[in-house]
Amino acid sequence: MSLSKGSVVQQIQESRTPIPKKRYAFIEIDRILDLPIDGLCDVQGVITSVSPLTTIYTKKDQRELRKRSIDLMDRLKCSVELILWAKLADEFDGNVGDVLVEKNVRVNDFQGNKSLNYASNLSVLELNPPGVDGCKELKAWYNQNADKLANEVKSISAGNWSGAGSGPSPMGTYAELKADATSSKGVTLSIPSTIMWFKRHEQAPLFYRSAPGERHKVVENTTDPGNGSKWYCPGLNKYFNSYTPRFILTLSAGDFTGSEVLSCFDDCGKSVIGYDASVIERLKGQDEAKLEKIFAEALFQRKILKIRAKEETVGDEQRVKCIINGVEDIDFAKESKILIERIRQMQK
Repeated sequence: MSLSKGSVVQQIQESRTPIPKKRYAFIEIDRILDLPIDGLCDVQGVITSVSPLTTIYTKKDQRELRKRSIDLMDRLKCSVELILWAKLADEFDGNVGDVLVEKNVRVNDFQGNKSLNYASNLSVLELNPPGVDGCKELKAWYNQNADKLANEVKSISAGNWSGAGSGPSPMGTYAELKADATSSKGVTLSIPSTIMWFKRHEQAPLFYRSAPGERHKVVENTTDPGNGSKWYCPGLNKYFNSYTPRFILTLSAGDFTGSEVLSCFDDCGKSVIGYDASVIERLKGQDEAKLEKIFAEALFQRKILKIRAKEETVGDEQRVKCIINGVEDIDFAKESKILIERIRQMQK
C-alpha cells in the first residue's frame, strides 16, 4: 500500500462487514506432477526437514543467491521440496513438525522432478495458521506417526517418487512417448524396456564428481590451494576434502515400437548398472576387464523405465529430450495381465 499527500487514513469505529479470510484451494502433493511448469498452486504440508541456509552463485555473472530448501509432506505420505530465496530464506524460522500452507507457489521442474518455488509477487506462506482447515489434524497426525514415516515417504522432488520406479505415470510404449513429447507439457510414461547400449568414450563420462551430499559439481582446488582443501565447488563457493561420484549416463533403450536415447542420473544409474558410481570410478583404468563385465551384464536387461520426454529446440533443430526418472524390475505376472487386457481391447 502506498500513501500520497492526498491520501486519507480514517479509523473505523465499528465494522459491520467482517474482514474476509484468505481462501485456499489446496491440492494433494502428488497432483503437482500433473501441473505445467510455472503453474501456480496452493499446498498444505507438514515440514519434515529444513536445510541450512546455503549460498550459490549464478553461472552467468557469479551473482550471489541465498537459498533454503524445505521438505513438505501430506497425509498421503507424498513430499515435495519448497525452495525459498534471499530474505525469506534468511528469516524462515519453521521447524520439523510445523504445518506450512502456501498460496500461489510456482511449480518448477529439474530433470523431470517437480518442486515448488516462492513467487515473490504472488505467493503467501503461513506457518501453523489458526483457522485453516486441516492444519491441526495434519500436525497431530504427524506427531503420532513421525517415527514410522521415515521409510514410507516418497518425494516428487528427489527422483524417488517411484522408489524403485513405480509411480503415478501411465504405462505406454516408445512410439507413444515420442508422439506425446511434442505437447507443450511433454509426457511421462512408464515403459517395459530393454537396455540396448551405453555411450562410453572420453567425451561421454560415466560419472561426475559432486560435493558430498549435494548435486553440485566440484573441481580441483586451484583458486585457493593454500587452504588445504583438495576440491572446490563453484556452485556453492565452498571447499571440500572429498567428493561423491554420481552417475551421468547416456544409454539407449527400446521396446517393440521403437527406441530412444535416454539420460540417466545417479539413483537411476545405480538401478540400471547394479553398482554405485564410486565402484565404477575405482575400476576405471585399474580393472577394465571387470568394468567391461559390469556393462555387459547390464545390457539387454528388461526393466520398467519411468521416462520424462519433452521436445526442445537446440539451435534450429527440434529434438526430444528423454530422462529416466525411475527404474523398476518387471513383474512378469502383472505385465502379462496388462498385455492380455490390451489384446481383449483390440478384439472388441
